[in-house]
Parts: sequence; structure tokens; C-alpha cells
Amino acid sequence: KLMESREDSILRVGDTVRCLGEGRIIRAHPETTVSYDSEAFCVPEGLEGENLRRAVIQAYKLFARNYLTARTYEIARMMGLKPSAVKVNSAKTRWGSCSARGSVNYTWYAVMADREAVDYIIIHELCHMRHMNHSKAFWNEVRKWCPGFERMKDKLKEVWREIQGERWD
Repeated sequence: KLMESREDSILRVGDTVRCLGEGRIIRAHPETTVSYDSEAFCVPEGLEGENLRRAVIQAYKLFARNYLTARTYEIARMMGLKPSAVKVNSAKTRWGSCSARGSVNYTWYAVMADREAVDYIIIHELCHMRHMNHSKAFWNEVRKWCPGFERMKDKLKEVWREIQGERWD
């Protein structure tokens, strides 16, 4: 079952969780580390309850770090930008941020959105490398790289409401 509303907040091996707009199965494997593949977040065998939830979050963070870093540098090249660093954290108040030194930061929760919305998050933060504010010039830059970004903002608000209902923290 797809974890659209985890009101009971209990994860089980075999459940499906959201990742880039698709479902990923929680699969147990004999290794002692977490990993992921194109279908599953793989966690050590025998985990239940809070230990399983922590392992799934660890798999999400690993996936997010790899995916968001690679995708940020890919989009940055298209935009003619060079971020100084890409980092992933556990922020609960914003999807991302960009420092004056060009370091781009994302919350791991971002990969719970679909690919189009994640690209918008990345473009939004990269546009801050040109405009460190939310001026008209900034939004024009965002629109240049992500036409219809307003739809993505609305989509992300909905995703965030769903995530909060799933009690990941």
C-alpha cells in the first residue's frame, strides 16, 4: 500500500513510500546498512517499529544526498552556474536554501515530491546565486528556467501537508 496517510505512523517491510512521484518498496536485505535501488529502499532484516522508521529515513537521506547533488550540478551546468557545495539536511521549515557563497542546501524531504517539483526546488535555489532575494528579477529568472513554477509552488504546499500527516519527524 502507498503510504499516503500514515495516521497510525507504523511502517512495515513491504510498504510503499513516496519518492520522486513514484512508490518505493521498503525491502529487507541481509546487509547491515541501508541502500536503495530503482524499486526499493533496502533496510537490514529484522527491523520493526521505530528502528525501521529510522532506517527508512536513513535510506531517504542517502538517496536525497545522491540524487539532489547530481541533479543540482546537472541543472546548474545548463544555467551556467557552479554551486560551491550541495548539502542535504533535515530542515522542516523550508525545501532549500542558498548561501551567499553559492552553497545550496536541501531538506531530505524534498525527494518526497515528484521530479518536476524537485526540479523547481533546485532551480529556485540556483536562481538565488544570481539574485539573493525574492525580487521581481529573481522570479523572472525562475520563470525563465521553470515556466509555470506557480503550479509547482502549489504542488509543494500539498506535498508538505501530506508529509506532515505522515509523521516522519
